Amino acid sequence: IYSTAEEMNLPLLKLEKICSVLNSKGVYISNHTDDSKSDDEAFDYAQSDYNLIFDTALELSPTLFPFVSQLKEVVPPQRNELSGLLLQIRSGNTYARERAIAMYIRMVIRIAVGYVYKTEVPLEDLVSEGTIGLMTAIDRYDESVHGYFSSYASLWIRQVIDRYVLYQKSLIHIPVHVYDMLLQIEKI
Repeated sequence: IYSTAEEMNLPLLKLEKICSVLNSKGVYISNHTDDSKSDDEAFDYAQSDYNLIFDTALELSPTLFPFVSQLKEVVPPQRNELSGLLLQIRSGNTYARERAIAMYIRMVIRIAVGYVYKTEVPLEDLVSEGTIGLMTAIDRYDESVHGYFSSYASLWIRQVIDRYVLYQKSLIHIPVHVYDMLLQIEKI
């Protein structure tokens, strides 16, 4: 799957969406590799995509260099690690909460970089607001109700960033629900 996606220049976001749709249809994708390959030949496609995002973020805002360099050292989420962390977070373990935030803050940068091109808000502000959304998602996430954490968290991150951008852009502050209604009327 990864080699085909690389040949087709399919970004990680599209590949994630395809895999989640397949999983919802009952198709399970195994991470089984050929035993003839050595560990040196294994390639982390997700990390290469995030390195590209990190490079883009640094081009847009060089002041994020210490943050991004520290973020590159954080080990990405491992399989089923979030489930254990959520149990510890609910019992009040602050280290588990910090670990969960550190694991998924790369998603905040990915989303924030997309907003930089649509708005005139500085990347640093978008990342800080997105981090607030990530923290809210971690605090409110329930595995039995919400499905995949990355989907749930991205909704919270986008919502917080959208509200921040809306408040920065207008001189007169209109409530978000009224603004959404105005956008719908405008489309019609």
